[in-house]
Amino acid sequence: MFLEDFGRMIVLKHLINIIMRRRKVGFKEELLEYEQLKANGKVLIKKLENMKQSIYERQNQIEEFRYVVEKEKHDYDVLERSSMSQMIAKITGNYEAKLEKEYREYISAKQHYDELVYQLEYANQEVLNLEGQISNNANEITKKLRNIKSRYQYSDESQ
Repeated sequence: MFLEDFGRMIVLKHLINIIMRRRKVGFKEELLEYEQLKANGKVLIKKLENMKQSIYERQNQIEEFRYVVEKEKHDYDVLERSSMSQMIAKITGNYEAKLEKEYREYISAKQHYDELVYQLEYANQEVLNLEGQISNNANEITKKLRNIKSRYQYSDESQ
């Protein structure tokens, strides 16, 4: 009887050791996944910071270029209207060339301005996307941590 109980205790101890080793391996894997989620979160936050900086810079460029577009449009409009400069340009024979040059400068400035506005809109969409990814990542981190705590929490007395 004593030997049977002793044999069962040895087998039970062996099984407990196997289970504990498996739990440690699983714990390490889940902890690694948790750390990877945290690292991904840091990368996403850095991308968000960079994108917000890009938006700030793009807004400044748009403001600067708005002035350039207005100036070029004004130069074109002044030349196109009947004025003393128009009459002088017509007399000297370079009115059409000057008008075309002013128009090209205006169109070029407007195209650049429109491209900056498009880039700003795209960057704003990207910020929303990154904020969503960060939120999802934070939820995954919370869920993973909760899972790790619930699966691997045991008291030292059970060892």
